[in-house]
Amino acid sequence: NRDYIEAAQVQRILPSPAIVEAGADRLTYVLRVSHAGRPTAVTIHLEPDRVGSLSGQIGVAGHKPLRFDQFIYP
Repeated sequence: NRDYIEAAQVQRILPSPAIVEAGADRLTYVLRVSHAGRPTAVTIHLEPDRVGSLSGQIGVAGHKPLRFDQFIYP
């Protein structure tokens, strides 16, 4: 979700997104995959901007998002 992304700097995403769409409450990364319907590993490298608790969610189109909490320790 957007609040989480605004609390960290995205260093890189692998595989690289073909399109990034900015919505009111989220960023959508569109990835091109060679085998639709098969599992694909996505790695997001972040650099947090602050210490403390962060909450976010991540998801795949057509599925319920996964909420998570993270504590950033210096």
